[in-house]
Amino acid sequence: MSRSMPVQGPASSGAEPSRREARKLWRHVKVWCAMKIGEVSRRSGVSPRSLRYYEQHGLISARREPNGYREYDASAVDRARTIHMLFDMDFSRDVVESVLACSGHAAEEAHEALATQLEQVRDELAERIERLTDMHQQISDFLSRQPR
Repeated sequence: MSRSMPVQGPASSGAEPSRREARKLWRHVKVWCAMKIGEVSRRSGVSPRSLRYYEQHGLISARREPNGYREYDASAVDRARTIHMLFDMDFSRDVVESVLACSGHAAEEAHEALATQLEQVRDELAERIERLTDMHQQISDFLSRQPR
């Protein structure tokens, strides 16, 4: 699309779109365009360093331009958010890889392997919750005995 051609906005009939319509259209176009690492970082809230780490370990992929710059598609934003969230929840890289392998059209074996890993994670979380609950109760008991 050349700059001289008028773009039809949703509420227009061949005329130039309003500023608001143009912004909406541009946001829509930007979502489908390839993005540099800084844009993926800004949209996902994941640092460029983490994105490079994810790429290094095959969790996320980017095309390389001739100048060496990484170029991501729009799906990288959601994928980066998911990976970041899983790591924030202290899931191991193996579990993260399994979760990612089950997204989309995964084989039944991938789902079974993930279920096994998630059962282990669930049990570990239950133990951590129990320890944290005990710690919380001890602190509450201590504070209740203190004069205020």
